[in-house]
Amino acid sequence: MPEEELNKLKENYTKETEFEAKATLGFQICNEYLTRCDFEQCRKYAFDVRDFSLKNDKLIAAFSALSYVSNTYAYQCANHEATAVNEEMLQIALKADRPLLIAGAYQNIGASAQQLGDYHTSIKTIIEAIKYYEQCEPDYPTKNFVVNNIVSLYINLGLLYSYLKKNDEAIAWCRKAAKAHPKITDIRNILNIGFCYFEKGDLAVALGCFKRALKAAKEQNDPAFFSTLYQNIAEVYVKKNNYDVALTYLNQAYETGHKYKMYNIFLICTLYGQIYTEKNDFDSAKKYLDEAFTLIDNVPKLSLQKFYTTYSDYCAKIENFKDAYKYNKLCLEINNDLYSEDLIKQTSFLSGEFEIEQAKKELEISRLKTVDLVNSQKIIEQKNEELMNMTAIKDNILGIISHDLKNHIGAILSANDIFLSRYSNLADDKLIQKINHSGNKALDLVNDILYMNRIETDSKTIVLAEININELLTSLLSNFKLMAKHKNIQFYEEYSTTPILCELNLEKFRIVIDNICLNAIKYTPEKGEITIETKKRGNTAHIFIRDTGIGMNQTKVAKLFTQYSTTTHKGSPEEESNGLGLYIAKTMLDRLNGTIEVFSKEGFGSEFQIKIPCQG
Repeated sequence: MPEEELNKLKENYTKETEFEAKATLGFQICNEYLTRCDFEQCRKYAFDVRDFSLKNDKLIAAFSALSYVSNTYAYQCANHEATAVNEEMLQIALKADRPLLIAGAYQNIGASAQQLGDYHTSIKTIIEAIKYYEQCEPDYPTKNFVVNNIVSLYINLGLLYSYLKKNDEAIAWCRKAAKAHPKITDIRNILNIGFCYFEKGDLAVALGCFKRALKAAKEQNDPAFFSTLYQNIAEVYVKKNNYDVALTYLNQAYETGHKYKMYNIFLICTLYGQIYTEKNDFDSAKKYLDEAFTLIDNVPKLSLQKFYTTYSDYCAKIENFKDAYKYNKLCLEINNDLYSEDLIKQTSFLSGEFEIEQAKKELEISRLKTVDLVNSQKIIEQKNEELMNMTAIKDNILGIISHDLKNHIGAILSANDIFLSRYSNLADDKLIQKINHSGNKALDLVNDILYMNRIETDSKTIVLAEININELLTSLLSNFKLMAKHKNIQFYEEYSTTPILCELNLEKFRIVIDNICLNAIKYTPEKGEITIETKKRGNTAHIFIRDTGIGMNQTKVAKLFTQYSTTTHKGSPEEESNGLGLYIAKTMLDRLNGTIEVFSKEGFGSEFQIKIPCQG
């Protein structure tokens, strides 16, 4: 519908006072917004129609309005909200004493319970829905609608039993649906039948169903199904280990899912994580698993179990055994809930000894699965403990080696100084200068390694004191001004006119400034400029350190604060970088609740922006 036509409808709706005409306009507006996947606007008008319908005691119109609301919540996977609306619909239907409406309300409640992972409640309410549909008169004007819904519910029961790993019963319900209606054309029903066969492991039939449903969705121009069907087809190819074809369909699922704001983006990101983990593309896997984390609220248990399984596998592959154990444990908890407690609850309404015996057998299978998972947890826990022990050994060895190296390097430098004091005429000898330069660089590196090891293992509380940033910088920068002068670099200081008071740890803040200023001097050529500026904005102190040095491209900026990161550019002659200074500076700022950003362009210099909390 064109925008002008929609606006005209809304204008007429606002002006209209006669009930039937106003309700008709309202439903047209709701339908248009639902087609556009603008769920918020759809709900707005649907709730309004419900309110004035109830005021006029028009129960059927109120029920129809709430159906739009229920559908929008279902599309967005807001299952708790959908359940509340469906319960209200049931009360209205019971008050109206209309079997068709009561059946529809029970059907919606069953769908919400299914999405919440409460499969037994879903089964009970679906059976209630079928009972009320069957109460409708044979010559009811909507007989075909009733028959189609009963068939749809048969298929949904098959889907629920497949979730409970009762594949034979699932297929039996699907066959019952096929017997009741040999030519099934409803997209959702075809999709659900495909899922039942997918869970049973019959991938060829499942793939055929999914592709048939996708073709029907395209012919009917129903985008609500596109993303789900692309995702299901991708899952079949993942089962076949054909990851490249799976990614082709998954990319389409992701694109259409975001375009139409579909609820299955969580499962799509989970499947991306699974595929890229199998392909050992861990950066891509983490990207999509992180996105799934942001969508984890209100996710059904079965979907959550898939995600935890995938994330545990990802963590294990990157040797993060601690998180692998954590998410494997969460997966186990859901597994117990789905396949142990649910089976026990199910016995309360199963009829006959045979069904009860079958439930016991499946409970035993679930118990054996749980034992396997527990054993896997023990292995991961053992690996995690080994990793922690190896880390402790590494830290100890690193400390010993660095300490001994420091002593030996210090001895070399001392011997070199004594040698020069005796033979001063050799002070300009290149070999002697090389010994002195290399020794000092090695000493700097050992000191950085020792300090880095200490800050990574130090868990002590940081002691803070109130410090005037401007005064502190004036003191800290005196040595750097001399170094800049030695390199013929102009050094400017532009402090705020008012004092900036911060709660800081002097030692850690000094390390931050030292490392950044050393970098500025190192990568700024002769006749360049370095500027230090401070500003106060609200409760935040801003420190800017700018230079006119060689600058960096964005790839280098992105890696600047990681361990052992160095630029491929050289500084001034005889100046090198060990890649630890900026990592240490960033770590110190994190501990001071501060942040640091870098803005740089190759050939035009860099600007480091430090932000730390200060008094207002």
